[in-house]
Amino acid sequence: MTAHEVFYKNHGPTTTAYYAQLAKLGPIGRIALYLFRSQKTSTQAKRYHGEFKGVAYDTKNRSLVKLCEILREHAEGCGIVWGFKRDPSARTYNDMVLYVDLPNGQVSFHAPQRIPDCPDYPGEWDQKHASEERICAFCDSVINAANTKQEALSL
Repeated sequence: MTAHEVFYKNHGPTTTAYYAQLAKLGPIGRIALYLFRSQKTSTQAKRYHGEFKGVAYDTKNRSLVKLCEILREHAEGCGIVWGFKRDPSARTYNDMVLYVDLPNGQVSFHAPQRIPDCPDYPGEWDQKHASEERICAFCDSVINAANTKQEALSL
């Protein structure tokens, strides 16, 4: 199943199995997992109302904290540039943005506050609204690379 299929399938066991698959792939897999989880719950929160909206945003924010923990330790080794920057155009309390530069482009998340001990982002927003598609493509590439490596080892 592709990341895009999992992203739009609202089936808890499928999503949980996908997260487990990514988690087994080391630091890059865990980075992919928390990017995916952050984006999926952010997208869901935008469709929800009331209590469900708050729960989804809470899950997104917890996922961003976990993502930052992994990035602090492994981003450099994975060739990922990341950090926080204030969005001067934000009209809500979510004026901090976490940027992550993946091999296939920049992804970003508004956050209610800057997560402690995270670097400043050195770049600028790329003016694209492509996080969802880039995260799904990144997750697919992480899984495909692991499968290719596993196939090569079994030869």
